[in-house]
Amino acid sequence: MAGGANVTAYVSIIFIMTFFATVHLVRKYAEKDFPKVTYITCIAGYFCTFGLLLLVPIDLAATIIDRRNNDNETYTTDRENIVDVYNAVFIPILILANVVLVFEEYYNTDGYFTIGSRWISAFKRMMFDIIGGIIAGVIILAILISSNVTGGSASSLQLAAVIVTNTVYEGALMFLLAYGLVAFPRMLWNSADLDYSLLAAQMNAASEFKKLSESSLDVSLVVSDVMKTKKQVESYGEKSLEDCFKVLLDDAPEGFTSSTMGKVAVDKTGRVTVDTLASLRTRLNVAKDRYRMAQGRVEEVKFAAYQLEDVAAARSRTDGQELIFWSLFNKESTRNEYLWHVKYRPILHKIGAIITGMIAVFMCMGIFGSIHGVDGDVSIYYQIIQSDSATAGGIVIFVLFTLGYTAYITLWSLLQVKLAGLMELVEGSTTPESMSF
Repeated sequence: MAGGANVTAYVSIIFIMTFFATVHLVRKYAEKDFPKVTYITCIAGYFCTFGLLLLVPIDLAATIIDRRNNDNETYTTDRENIVDVYNAVFIPILILANVVLVFEEYYNTDGYFTIGSRWISAFKRMMFDIIGGIIAGVIILAILISSNVTGGSASSLQLAAVIVTNTVYEGALMFLLAYGLVAFPRMLWNSADLDYSLLAAQMNAASEFKKLSESSLDVSLVVSDVMKTKKQVESYGEKSLEDCFKVLLDDAPEGFTSSTMGKVAVDKTGRVTVDTLASLRTRLNVAKDRYRMAQGRVEEVKFAAYQLEDVAAARSRTDGQELIFWSLFNKESTRNEYLWHVKYRPILHKIGAIITGMIAVFMCMGIFGSIHGVDGDVSIYYQIIQSDSATAGGIVIFVLFTLGYTAYITLWSLLQVKLAGLMELVEGSTTPESMSF
């Protein structure tokens, strides 16, 4: 796997598999009527991101094996091929993550009534929110150029982009990883206790029901504003405003009709305009999306809570049968299902907690081993991949597992944070903004 042809074969096979996996992932989580453009760009963004991670194993394997064999020619060829692929996936990530998908988040919720006006409005809203980051990035770039860290060539600017991007995100990444390495094993260990798991699921369900109630109230308040504005728009007799309001009214979800608490959407002069209607529609779109996500989360936690309640009830059956009555499906389980949920699964969770706890220790040792002046041998990862008996295939598999676990833990931690309802993944109900974010 060390030769250039084998690097190409690895990249070809792994990227084909990644493409189909990415398409499946987006199809699994995207809600119904997901915008086609965002659907495609999400697939492209996820594909490039996974591709970037999956290049690391072959990069390390080729480097180690080529250097061990003193094969400078093959090493140079492999390095050039891998760098080319790195560039091919990193540049699209840079553009998609920082510009395209960000813009689509604003565009998909924007309330203006024509394509052109939505583009302009979405761009203005995006620039207003990210102008601080742009200014900071320009300052950092200017410092790098003035310090002769980078020049004005395309390759130098690309290097600067990598440096700035890594610097900005590394702090958040380290925080998420540190949290996940401790919290994930603890979560596995606690989940082995069925009573604890049931209580946690019930508390989670109560929390999600509260969030659903809050998001329902938000939608109700916006719809009240819509209904309150309706009479004033009708009093103007302007067809252009009435046409815009008709679109706004069609967007209002069913079941929300009260106008008691509403406020008329007017500008500073006290008049309803296309701009005020567009702003109202933007609020409505955001509120509706969060409401749909809250509904999806409630369904997920309800299922988990009911399932755990059934498992807990099965342990105290008076008829002595080792079966679980699934209340949601109104049927009995098999004995193997009972054994899995009551006996085997808790044991496996405890074993998983011990293993992931050990991995956390090994990762900390790996971080220490990367510090200047510290012997790399303190890291078990370093010892494994630098071993004379390590093959290219073995290195690839080992790095795929360890890096994959690191990526999973980081994503798991991010999902626990639940940033303002944006970072959520609900099967079949994830909104375009959340998928893009």
